[in-house]
Amino acid sequence: MAMEVSLAEANQRLEAWVEERTAELKAANQRVIDFTETAYDGLWEMDADLRFNYFSDCYAVTPWRTLWHPLAFNPRQHL
Repeated sequence: MAMEVSLAEANQRLEAWVEERTAELKAANQRVIDFTETAYDGLWEMDADLRFNYFSDCYAVTPWRTLWHPLAFNPRQHL
């Protein structure tokens, strides 16, 4: 019986911890979303191979986007 109570308490603590971390991650994610939506110059992300894999919405309206496709551009090719 004592083991069942101990296991139940551990499970409750773990569930509370997961809920706290989930709330923290949701808040951090919302901060990033808010930042990307308000960034004037835009925001981009590159992977480990220096390939672009994300652009904020401001890049969808830039006139130079038709000149080269940024998701296909790899800076290492130009070093």
